[in-house]
Amino acid sequence: MKRGTRFPVLLVVLSVLAGCASAPEPNGATDDGKLTLRDGSVLDGQECGVEAPACPEGLTCASLDLDTGRKALCVDTRAVCERLQCARGECVVLESYPVQIRCAP
Repeated sequence: MKRGTRFPVLLVVLSVLAGCASAPEPNGATDDGKLTLRDGSVLDGQECGVEAPACPEGLTCASLDLDTGRKALCVDTRAVCERLQCARGECVVLESYPVQIRCAP
């Protein structure tokens, strides 16, 4: 590469990288993807996690990305989505440990 063309090429590369760093987040990372409690619903399970006590029988430790913040609670995974709603998409249960309750498009 010629000596005089290094600077323009470097400038183009840095411009591209700066554009990637400031790209907007996809819809899944915005508040539209947060779970909210349905009117009159409560999640009253005990907190759980890797270093916390095990959940009572019939309940599973689940990570919920609520509009009030992320929580890990013992829940009944068959009924938890009945208590939650999404601004966009639907409530889904993702199998992992802890189980993840999220909004899916």
